[in-house]
Amino acid sequence: RELHEDPEVPGFLDGSILETALLEEGMTIAIEVIYNMGKSDVIYSGGDGWTIKSKDGSLSGLFERSIAINNGESLILTK
Repeated sequence: RELHEDPEVPGFLDGSILETALLEEGMTIAIEVIYNMGKSDVIYSGGDGWTIKSKDGSLSGLFERSIAINNGESLILTK
């Protein structure tokens, strides 16, 4: 197992919503909400393939909740 596993569900829409991952029974995912003080455009930075920052350099914050999909319902694991 890895820290980040498929499916990747970014905190921003990256392409068509029709191509986003389908959540399935038994999955545990982190929902990361990103707030930008400026525009919503982001860029990848740091060379690691997953670190992002606001394209216009504005302040941003990220808030995360982990959930599990269990019996067709979501179970909040972290607050």
